[in-house]
Amino acid sequence: MVGIYGAVADGMRLIDRKTRALTPDLGERLGEGFLEETGVPKALIKAVRSETSIAVAELAQWGRRSHLAGQPVACERKSLADALHRDPVRSRMAEALADHPFQNQDDTELKRLKRRFDP
Repeated sequence: MVGIYGAVADGMRLIDRKTRALTPDLGERLGEGFLEETGVPKALIKAVRSETSIAVAELAQWGRRSHLAGQPVACERKSLADALHRDPVRSRMAEALADHPFQNQDDTELKRLKRRFDP
């Protein structure tokens, strides 16, 4: 994670920016759970560890289950909720946004918060 994502991940205790490692609590739990719950192909783990190859079709199939815009798996929901609620400001903002879900593709967090404070 680099740039602003690194700062957010560090603040949420998902990574330790000094060591560039996942934190033993949330980071490792999220990483291991994500791989398990999305059914990471064994060939992908082998390719990462030993610089072997993986078929593009197999990688694409896993990508359809695990892409960023997909439905979060259970470990993601739990880990991110834990991280959000460790910080009182993030916790309040998450609760405010939860009360006002997205209405369409063009909706933004700012529009949702405006609905919250300017009914």
